[in-house]
This record gives sequence, structure tokens and C-alpha cells, in this order.
Amino acid sequence: MKVYPKWIALILVSLLFVVAEYLLMAPRGDVAAGGRASETIAVENDAENGPGGQGVKPAGEVKVETRMVSEQKRIDYPIEKVPDNGLFKGEQRILQKGVPGLELLVYEVVLEDGQETMRRLTERIQLKKPVRQVVAVGTITTAARGGNQFEFKEMLEMKATGYTHTGNRTSTDVWPSRGIAAVDPRVIPMGSRLYVDGYGYAVALDTGGAISGKRIDLFFETREEAMRWGRRVVKVFILK
Repeated sequence: MKVYPKWIALILVSLLFVVAEYLLMAPRGDVAAGGRASETIAVENDAENGPGGQGVKPAGEVKVETRMVSEQKRIDYPIEKVPDNGLFKGEQRILQKGVPGLELLVYEVVLEDGQETMRRLTERIQLKKPVRQVVAVGTITTAARGGNQFEFKEMLEMKATGYTHTGNRTSTDVWPSRGIAAVDPRVIPMGSRLYVDGYGYAVALDTGGAISGKRIDLFFETREEAMRWGRRVVKVFILK
């Protein structure tokens, strides 16, 4: 009867050792569901995959991409001008028509969050060489019409029309008469002396709303004369 309590004590001590060993060997992450190890894992997963693992990047992070892109570009042809003593000064004739070339441009493009932030040309490849255009340029500064010879600064080919009395003075405040021409002052300075093929001598003393660029309006005393003149392309000499 005295021995029985000792066996009970030994059994209790053995059980205490087993429980203590189990507690010491258990992983720290399994201690509690709300423990620190579990919180750290949850933060790392959010950083990589976002809530629910949907692939959303963390706030403040910029997605950077580099791409190579290319585009074709036209190469303008060069123009060579050669003097021609068989043409009037201001007159030109194409001797050889130019042909544009083609090149390939290769760029390195940097995108940040889908927006282009940098573009750098890395290579230029000529696909087609341009062909130069050759133009003959006139040098003659004297001309003769109706037995009269005159010197001129420049000859222009212009579209010529006719007009007549409107009851108003010209833009230079003179009454119109035959020999007055309306011009674009950006092309022919006001007051310039002219010789117009088919019309004769004239002075640039008028302007008009429809007279722009290489256009000239010639004054006639009657409407019939202006109508007979019509619309034609003529040589206009700006006299010295």
C-alpha cells in the first residue's frame, strides 16, 4: 500500500516532460493565428500580388518598359541649279526630275506606367537613295518686243486678267487708265515698271482682293476689251 503513490508520482512527472518537450519543439508560426509571423507573411503577399493575389503593384512603384520601335521617313531630294543663257532671268526649266529617298529610323523608347518618357535614335538605315533634281536657271536680262529692247530685273510667268472702270480710284489714289496694273505687292513692288507680253508697258499702281501671288489684273478702257483679253498666262518683265 505504501508503494502505490510513488508510481502515480512517476507517471505525472513523465507526462510533464512530454508536454514540455512538445511545447519547445512546436514552430513559432503555429503559436497563434494572429501572431507576428503570420502578419509578416500577409504583408509580403500583398506587396507581390495585391489583395486577393490580383497582380496589383504596390503604391509608389513605377513600371518601366523599354521597347525598340521604327518608322520610315522620306528623304528630300537635293536640287542643283545650273545657269542657262538661253532663258530669261527668273525663268527655270527642269532638266532632271528629282526622286525622294526613304530611310528607316530605329528608336529606343522608355515607358513609365505606359507613358513615353524618353526616345533615343539608335540607328538610321537608308532604304532608298534620293535622286537629285537638276534645274536650268535663266541668266538673260535683256529682251526685245516690237523693235524695242529693254533691260529687266526679273521675268515672271503670271496669270493675267482684265478689268475696267468701277468709278473708284486705284489703291494708290489715282484714276485708272490703260497701262495700270493691279498686282500683289509681295510679288511685284508697287510702282514697278512692267512690260506684259500681249499688253505692252504698264505700271503697278493698284491691288485687288482676288489678286494674290503670281496674278496680275490689267486695266482696259472698256468692258469689251477686258472681256476679249479674258484669262491667260503671260510673261511679265519687271523693268530696271
